[in-house]
Order: sequence, then structure tokens, then C-alpha cells
Amino acid sequence: MILKKHLNFSFLFIQLLLCILFVHNTMLTSIHANEIPIDLDSHGGIVPYNSTSLMMPAADVLFEISNTTSITEYKIKFDANYSILNQNETTNILVGAPFSFVDFDSVYNIKVHANNTEIDFTSIHIERTDDSPWDIFFKDDYDRDFLVSNVTFYSNTTTVLHYAFEYEMSMYDSSWKNDYGGITLEYDIGTARAWSGNISETVNFTFYGEQPGYYNCHSFDGVPKKNPVITHKGNASSYIWIWENERMEHDLIVIDFFYHEPNRTDFNSISVIFMSTAFLSVLKRNQKKKKSRLGK
Repeated sequence: MILKKHLNFSFLFIQLLLCILFVHNTMLTSIHANEIPIDLDSHGGIVPYNSTSLMMPAADVLFEISNTTSITEYKIKFDANYSILNQNETTNILVGAPFSFVDFDSVYNIKVHANNTEIDFTSIHIERTDDSPWDIFFKDDYDRDFLVSNVTFYSNTTTVLHYAFEYEMSMYDSSWKNDYGGITLEYDIGTARAWSGNISETVNFTFYGEQPGYYNCHSFDGVPKKNPVITHKGNASSYIWIWENERMEHDLIVIDFFYHEPNRTDFNSISVIFMSTAFLSVLKRNQKKKKSRLGK
């Protein structure tokens, strides 16, 4: 009788353990399948209009940031290629490239291509109060701007979508200012999770002139930070983040430039130089007057 009770208890315990493992695995699976939303307000990447089985196996992103004219004004060139693989039937879907805080009225040289052929696009602005199908990809309440195109993805074919444009940022533009008085540039790498499968992605920030005061690549769910490969060539410095055939777990790359004001030491140095120059000028003038009197 006692043995039977022990057997019943063991059976119930095993059943309970199996239930716990099943629920745990189910939760892990659902988390992995529902990991698309990213709690960010920046820009970057591309997302499909609705749920899709299309894959994005590769992405190559380049930012070129130059401030050769002034340390408070920056010219930004964005150039990116996204490879989309369709292993199913030919389909047409809307593809949106989210770029928050980029005023497309001031953006120029916008180019959108599919396999080197220019395609049509529209720029749309979505207010935080709008009820938009694009909201499924984002958990935040910020306004967003999208470049939207209707793209045909042919069966068993890879389509390369290319986006390029230019714009400028200024320390005096309040929409770009950060808490340190400088400006911030961000890129949403987490949008790669909107597509099926793993990705090999390279994100390259190349700086001409002023170097960033702060840079970081991280996730908001405890995933460790990722460090870039940094190279220097001439007056250019490149900060390159690389992912190789993996599921994107990081969310954001952030670049900060800090506003530099002349400090007291610089001011004192300038003052000393100015006063020394003025003193020498007066001394030379007096010497000339003295020589003039002696000559008389």
C-alpha cells in the first residue's frame, strides 16, 4: 500500500514536471516568435506591412558623417542594401523603411531601388495617436516617418532593396539634441527581426573630422553590449558592427556627439596671446617714436 502511494506520488510529480517543462518551452517559443517589437524611437532598417515568411539573410548599412566645416554641423549620407529571399510563391507586399526624426522635406537625393532598378516610394508620417498597421512592429508611442514601396518578390529569388539619401544635423536643432547639449544619431538594428531566419549584417559608421564622444550597441532585454571593429584611414575613422548568420538580438546602435565650448584654459591662452601681441605692438611704436626724437 505504501509502495503504491509512493508510485502514485512519483507519477504525479513526473506529470507536474512535464507540464512545467512544456509551459516553459512554450513560453520560450512564443517569446522568440513574438520578439519583433522594439522599444525605440530612432530610425533604420526595413519592415514588411504584414506578417511574412520572407527572409532577410543579409544587410549592408553605411553611414558617412562629416563635419569638415564646423564641429556643430554634420552632413549625413545613408546608404544601405537589404537582401530579401522569397522561397515561396511570387508575392507583392508593402515594405516600409522607418526613419523617425528625419524630416523628409529637408532630406535630399533620396533613392530607392530594387535590384538596381528605381522603384516608386511615398513618404508617410504616422502620429503616435494614429491607428496604423505599422504599429505592430513598435512598442513605443513616438511619431514615425516611413518610406513605403510596393515591391514584387519573385519565387525562389533574392531581391536587393537599396535605400540612399542625405540630410544634415545641427547642434542648434532641438530635435537632435541630447541631454549633454550635443546631438544623437541612432539606428534600429532590431528591425531585422521582422523577417524570418538569421541575418548576416554589417553596420558601418564612418566619421570624417569630429569623432563621436560616445557610441554603443545594446539591447533592452539584458543581452550583452556589442563592440565595433574600429579602423582608421587618413582622416576617416570607421566603427563597424558585424553579425554573421545569426538571429538579431540587439536593438540599437547609438552615436553621440558632445557640444564643445572653449574652456577657461583656452580663453586664458587666447587672452595672453592677445595681450602679448598688443604689448609688443605698443613697445615697437614707442621705440619708433624714441628713434624719431633722437634723429631730430
